[in-house]
Amino acid sequence: MEENERFLDDFINSCSNIAFDLASFKNPAFIEEKEIRLVHLLNFVESNNSLKLFDNGGTYFGKSADIADVKFMMSQNMPKTYIDINFTNNNQVNPIKEVIIGPKNSVLQSAISVYLETLNIGSVDVQNSKASYR
Repeated sequence: MEENERFLDDFINSCSNIAFDLASFKNPAFIEEKEIRLVHLLNFVESNNSLKLFDNGGTYFGKSADIADVKFMMSQNMPKTYIDINFTNNNQVNPIKEVIIGPKNSVLQSAISVYLETLNIGSVDVQNSKASYR
Protein backbone atom coordinates (compact mmCIF):
# COMPACT_ATOMS: atom_id res chain seq x y z
CA MET A 1 0.00 0.00 0.00
CA GLU A 2 1.37 3.39 -0.97
CA GLU A 3 1.78 6.23 1.50
CA ASN A 4 -1.04 8.19 -0.22
CA GLU A 5 -3.41 5.22 0.10
CA ARG A 6 -2.55 4.85 3.80
CA PHE A 7 -3.14 8.57 4.31
CA LEU A 8 -6.52 8.30 2.53
CA ASP A 9 -7.55 5.31 4.67
CA ASP A 10 -6.52 7.16 7.85
CA PHE A 11 -8.36 10.28 6.68
CA ILE A 12 -11.56 8.33 5.94
CA ASN A 13 -11.40 6.57 9.32
CA SER A 14 -10.87 9.91 11.10
CA CYS A 15 -13.85 11.46 9.26
CA SER A 16 -16.02 8.48 10.23
CA ASN A 17 -15.03 8.81 13.88
CA ILE A 18 -15.79 12.55 13.85
CA ALA A 19 -19.20 11.88 12.26
CA PHE A 20 -20.08 9.36 14.96
CA ASP A 21 -18.92 11.76 17.67
CA LEU A 22 -20.98 14.63 16.24
CA ALA A 23 -24.09 12.44 16.09
CA SER A 24 -23.74 11.74 19.81
CA PHE A 25 -24.00 15.39 20.92
CA LYS A 26 -27.38 16.45 22.21
CA ASN A 27 -28.73 19.49 24.02
CA PRO A 28 -29.14 18.56 27.74
CA ALA A 29 -32.64 20.11 27.69
CA PHE A 30 -33.80 16.99 25.86
CA ILE A 31 -32.47 14.50 28.42
CA GLU A 32 -36.06 13.43 29.19
CA GLU A 33 -36.18 11.74 25.80
CA LYS A 34 -33.53 9.16 26.77
CA GLU A 35 -32.79 8.98 23.07
CA ILE A 36 -30.65 6.28 21.56
CA ARG A 37 -29.32 7.26 18.17
CA LEU A 38 -28.88 4.78 15.39
CA VAL A 39 -26.09 5.96 13.09
CA HIS A 40 -25.22 4.47 9.74
CA LEU A 41 -22.64 6.25 7.60
CA LEU A 42 -22.60 6.23 3.81
CA ASN A 43 -19.52 6.72 1.66
CA PHE A 44 -18.87 8.60 -1.55
CA VAL A 45 -17.55 6.63 -4.51
CA GLU A 46 -16.48 7.93 -7.89
CA SER A 47 -19.12 7.73 -10.60
CA ASN A 48 -18.53 9.05 -14.11
CA ASN A 49 -17.47 12.69 -13.62
CA SER A 50 -18.92 13.00 -10.13
CA LEU A 51 -19.55 11.12 -6.92
CA LYS A 52 -22.39 8.95 -5.66
CA LEU A 53 -23.37 7.69 -2.24
CA PHE A 54 -22.72 4.04 -1.44
CA ASP A 55 -23.49 1.85 1.56
CA ASN A 56 -20.72 -0.52 2.65
CA GLY A 57 -22.96 -2.52 4.97
CA GLY A 58 -22.15 -2.76 8.64
CA THR A 59 -22.95 -4.78 11.73
CA TYR A 60 -26.46 -5.94 12.59
CA PHE A 61 -27.19 -7.79 15.85
CA GLY A 62 -23.56 -8.90 15.93
CA LYS A 63 -23.58 -10.14 12.34
CA SER A 64 -22.53 -8.55 9.06
CA ALA A 65 -25.25 -6.41 7.50
CA ASP A 66 -25.96 -6.55 3.79
CA ILE A 67 -25.25 -3.55 1.59
CA ALA A 68 -28.42 -1.45 1.38
CA ASP A 69 -29.73 0.58 -1.54
CA VAL A 70 -29.37 4.33 -0.99
CA LYS A 71 -32.76 5.99 -1.49
CA PHE A 72 -33.98 9.56 -1.64
CA MET A 73 -37.11 11.44 -0.62
CA MET A 74 -37.96 15.09 -1.04
CA SER A 75 -38.36 17.12 2.13
CA GLN A 76 -38.73 20.92 2.13
CA ASN A 77 -37.66 21.02 -1.54
CA MET A 78 -34.42 19.18 -0.78
CA PRO A 79 -33.47 15.58 -1.56
CA LYS A 80 -32.75 13.66 1.66
CA THR A 81 -30.93 10.34 1.65
CA TYR A 82 -31.99 7.29 3.59
CA ILE A 83 -31.59 3.55 3.67
CA ASP A 84 -34.09 1.03 4.97
CA ILE A 85 -32.75 -0.69 8.07
CA ASN A 86 -34.63 -3.53 9.74
CA PHE A 87 -33.65 -2.96 13.36
CA THR A 88 -36.08 -5.57 14.71
CA ASN A 89 -33.82 -8.57 13.99
CA ASN A 90 -36.42 -10.06 11.61
CA ASN A 91 -39.34 -9.08 13.87
CA GLN A 92 -37.86 -10.88 16.91
CA VAL A 93 -37.11 -7.70 18.88
CA ASN A 94 -38.97 -4.40 19.21
CA PRO A 95 -36.38 -1.90 20.39
CA ILE A 96 -38.77 1.08 20.24
CA LYS A 97 -40.61 1.46 23.52
CA GLU A 98 -41.41 5.16 23.39
CA VAL A 99 -41.56 7.98 20.82
CA ILE A 100 -41.41 11.57 22.00
CA ILE A 101 -42.50 14.05 19.36
CA GLY A 102 -40.27 17.13 19.22
CA PRO A 103 -41.66 20.54 20.17
CA LYS A 104 -41.72 21.91 16.58
CA ASN A 105 -43.16 18.75 15.03
CA SER A 106 -46.88 19.08 14.25
CA VAL A 107 -47.56 15.39 13.62
CA LEU A 108 -50.41 13.86 15.63
CA GLN A 109 -49.64 11.21 18.24
CA SER A 110 -52.26 8.98 16.63
CA ALA A 111 -50.52 9.26 13.24
CA ILE A 112 -47.26 7.99 14.72
CA SER A 113 -49.08 5.17 16.53
CA VAL A 114 -50.90 4.08 13.37
CA TYR A 115 -47.65 4.28 11.39
CA LEU A 116 -45.76 2.10 13.87
CA GLU A 117 -48.58 -0.43 14.25
CA THR A 118 -48.86 -0.72 10.44
CA LEU A 119 -45.14 -1.54 10.34
CA ASN A 120 -45.73 -4.20 13.04
CA ILE A 121 -43.87 -2.15 15.63
CA GLY A 122 -46.49 -2.28 18.34
CA SER A 123 -47.09 -1.24 21.94
CA VAL A 124 -45.10 2.00 21.62
CA ASP A 125 -45.93 4.88 23.95
CA VAL A 126 -46.20 8.08 21.85
CA GLN A 127 -46.22 11.50 23.54
CA ASN A 128 -45.29 15.12 22.93
CA SER A 129 -42.03 16.52 24.29
CA LYS A 130 -42.22 18.62 27.42
CA ALA A 131 -39.06 20.53 26.45
CA SER A 132 -39.48 23.88 24.75
CA TYR A 133 -37.74 24.58 21.46
CA ARG A 134 -34.86 27.02 21.73
